[in-house]
Amino acid sequence: MPQPTVSVVIPAKDAEAYISETLESVTYQDLPVTDIEVLVIDDGSTDATVRIAESFTSRLPLLRIISNPGPRGPSAARNTGLEASTGQFITFIDSDDWYGRGHLRRLTSAMHALDVDFVRSDVVQVNGKIRVLDSAPVSRRGVRLKTHDFISHHFERTMVDFPLTINGMYSRRLTESGLLSFPEQFITAEDRYWNWKLFLADLTFAVVDSQGSFYRRAVAGSLTAVYDERQLGIAHVFDTLLREIEGNPDYLPFLPKAAHNMLALYHWHWKRKDEIPPPLFQSMTDSIVKSAAHTDPAVVDAVWESFNDARRKDLHRVHRRIAAERTTAS
Repeated sequence: MPQPTVSVVIPAKDAEAYISETLESVTYQDLPVTDIEVLVIDDGSTDATVRIAESFTSRLPLLRIISNPGPRGPSAARNTGLEASTGQFITFIDSDDWYGRGHLRRLTSAMHALDVDFVRSDVVQVNGKIRVLDSAPVSRRGVRLKTHDFISHHFERTMVDFPLTINGMYSRRLTESGLLSFPEQFITAEDRYWNWKLFLADLTFAVVDSQGSFYRRAVAGSLTAVYDERQLGIAHVFDTLLREIEGNPDYLPFLPKAAHNMLALYHWHWKRKDEIPPPLFQSMTDSIVKSAAHTDPAVVDAVWESFNDARRKDLHRVHRRIAAERTTAS
């Protein structure tokens, strides 16, 4: 059997409300259905997710459903799909998101034409009936670029601030180095770490003008919609990232951007602290303070100076705690 052009990996757990729309969107990509391998990874669903997915086998002949014996999380589910995939290119989409017409054709065309390691597109954020275009922070479109050039530009928004998995397509050659595998040790913000690792790897990429990635926000039960102990994962993710960057001389120029990412994301949670159980918020704060205190003081101070007055006012107690933790550690 000829190799499919693209493998679409879909982790799914109790996705009966949305997965039909996701799979339906795969059927109108302006590609022959024999060019599209679809891998639905059932991550311990207890609803009709599998039955609904099976109903698409006549329209998507390369559809396979792989069932985990129990829930292992989205990273492990994506990795299962990645290992089972056979396509020349690989893309990921969650079971509550969807593609616009012809989106995969545009991405595969760019992969062929530019011979890059991966491509990215803009994303349409969907919240109920409201749709907002979130543009990739790169103005040069449809040209071959180097990832290291798009990690850090002072502290402005760059491609490491744009970590969604739905809007990319990746060459199979990246599987050989393990770069496409998702970190299963993290329970949230795993996409941020995964995205950082891709850009630190010094690869080639392009941004494609295709507004065909539709990302559904505020879905009940998603980690962006609830607060529990899993949200503590952000500190683990960034502490791991910061220590890895410090351990590689080639990565050190990107340490300020990584520290900025961590503290800016913490501030986003800080603004929602009234929604967070107090013990959870305290643990999150303690972890962020400890990580920042073990990072080069000059780097953290530069990040602090980059913040506007409102953010510095919000985080002034945290800033004092970081300084006190440094003194204790020394």
